[in-house]
Amino acid sequence: MKRLFKHSSIYALGGIVNRAGAFLLLPLYTSYLTPSEYGTLELVYGVTALVSSLLGVGLAHATLRFYFEFQEELERKHLVSTTLVGAGVFACGGVALLWLTTPILSRVLLGSAQEASLLQLGLLILILQLSTEIGLAYFRAREYSTRFVVASFLRLLLQVGCNYYTVAILGWGVWGILLGNLMSVGISWVYVVGTTVYECGLQFHQTKFRQVLAYSFPFLLSTIVGVAVLYSDRFLLKALYGLEAVGIYALALKFVELGNVLVLEPFKNSYGSFRFSIMNNENVKELQAKIVIYMAAVVGLLALGISAFSPAVLRMLTTSEYWPAEHLIPILAAGLLVSSLGYPFQTGILYMKKTKYLFYVTVMAGVVKIILSIALIPRLGAMGAGLAFLLAEFVSVSFMLFYSQQLFPIQYDYRALGKIGGICALLLGLNWVMLFMGYGGFLGAGVAIVSCYPFLLLSAGCLNWSEVEAGWDFATHGIKRMWGTAQ
Repeated sequence: MKRLFKHSSIYALGGIVNRAGAFLLLPLYTSYLTPSEYGTLELVYGVTALVSSLLGVGLAHATLRFYFEFQEELERKHLVSTTLVGAGVFACGGVALLWLTTPILSRVLLGSAQEASLLQLGLLILILQLSTEIGLAYFRAREYSTRFVVASFLRLLLQVGCNYYTVAILGWGVWGILLGNLMSVGISWVYVVGTTVYECGLQFHQTKFRQVLAYSFPFLLSTIVGVAVLYSDRFLLKALYGLEAVGIYALALKFVELGNVLVLEPFKNSYGSFRFSIMNNENVKELQAKIVIYMAAVVGLLALGISAFSPAVLRMLTTSEYWPAEHLIPILAAGLLVSSLGYPFQTGILYMKKTKYLFYVTVMAGVVKIILSIALIPRLGAMGAGLAFLLAEFVSVSFMLFYSQQLFPIQYDYRALGKIGGICALLLGLNWVMLFMGYGGFLGAGVAIVSCYPFLLLSAGCLNWSEVEAGWDFATHGIKRMWGTAQ
């Protein structure tokens, strides 16, 4: 547990730095981009995310999974090198095929063939990102968390500098943002992939690659369906309400994404390799059960904090045309809390290598989300998209837990999980009502809501004082470690 938390704290710093550019540049984006242009940027990200899921084939995760199958260091390096070469070939080949179709895709998805250059920039970024993900998977397997932070700092510095120059000075708008992102990803790619190739070499072993593909192919199907479903609400919003509605919805998601940056991504970066390294331990099930409770409690606090304080921050960083996004944040924050449980709940599926169930879960949740989106978005607009997201995540997590428990039963404390969910629902609902009553920018109300949370958890018996004290000590020591790492 200490090893997991130690590296999670360092990955947290890297995650914060890696995504800090998006928040540091938010005033720049909202000052120089209209909501419609911000919506265009979001749809470009959606297209590239879908292509990434197709070309990535789940190779980064498979690298982590098979890394611990081998005991000899040389075999592990051959695996990393093989997946790195495979990722590069898939990315370059796929982008080459799609390049000439970008005018058609742009006209269909963005409404104008003249926006094809935006998709082309996104595809170039994609090539670098897919091979970078293999290098980062290698860092995680070796627990090189400090290297992750270094790569994040490099990307942050260049992203902020390039985007400020291309957007504020040159006035290149969305095109300038993507160009700045390409340059920052490129520098990060040189460091991450260069380090990985230096240590692992550049070889390709067909036998290993076939094994990896056989394992990761269900990830390909589930990821494609998942990404397509994820962005389906944005394309439906564009069709019914225009790009401005997409921009407002995307901005609300940006604030909720802060929870991913602070907790979920650092947790996944550390837990992804940790759960495989302990899968033969006698107390593995007990550890998994404890991790889920602690994670739910922490993500609940983050969801409340984001919901309570984002409206005030929104008013400080953006213009008034973006302020309607505050009404969407509590619902999306609730969806963040629910979705956070999906990653640890899938452990049994991964242990037993039954990744086909991930595809089943994704399809079922996707069908639910599409049905709900079609039913709710025409009536409620972006609010309907948020509700569809929340309910679909609940379905996804429920089925994930069901299948995983069939394969690798773990005695979770469902009573404690239910109490945590009920407390969060009550406080998020209270915050949502306050927003509609016009108290969104009142920080005192937000402080009161967030302050109630730990006392309600203790009163309900979800946690005890010793766990809270241990968590506080870990948080303070973790901050000191992150600060030391940054220096």
